[in-house]
Amino acid sequence: MKDNSSHSSSSVTASGGHGLVLCDCGLIAPLKMTLIDFNPGRRFFGCAKWNEKFYDPPTCPLGMEVGPMLMKKIKALESDKSDLEIKNKRLMKNIKALESEKLDLEITNKRLKITMGLFWTAVVAISAIWVKTKLEYLLYVIG
Repeated sequence: MKDNSSHSSSSVTASGGHGLVLCDCGLIAPLKMTLIDFNPGRRFFGCAKWNEKFYDPPTCPLGMEVGPMLMKKIKALESDKSDLEIKNKRLMKNIKALESEKLDLEITNKRLKITMGLFWTAVVAISAIWVKTKLEYLLYVIG
């Protein structure tokens, strides 16, 4: 099948459709759909090597009606995807910062526990010395 471009194709028919469409270079040319505003939903067979269209089967009326709506939906979803990817990157940075802060807080917590343990050990030791001193004094006074 030839069109106005310099590429042509040959077709090996399979049951139920267009069959395999081969470019002159021998590669299979998959059926694609345009994603451009002025020609939305138009189908073509494109060579994977050259990415140029060379055969354009007619689009059914329903396809011409639904195609532009689908293209708008695809673009909206792609935009949403892009926004979500940006948001995801920002959230991943926040997660890393929070994990780092959590690690710092865990270290600080361990240090505080050690400090509190030492403090209470000192309080108990000082109290014991004080009590011992008071007992010795009382024994001296009484005795």
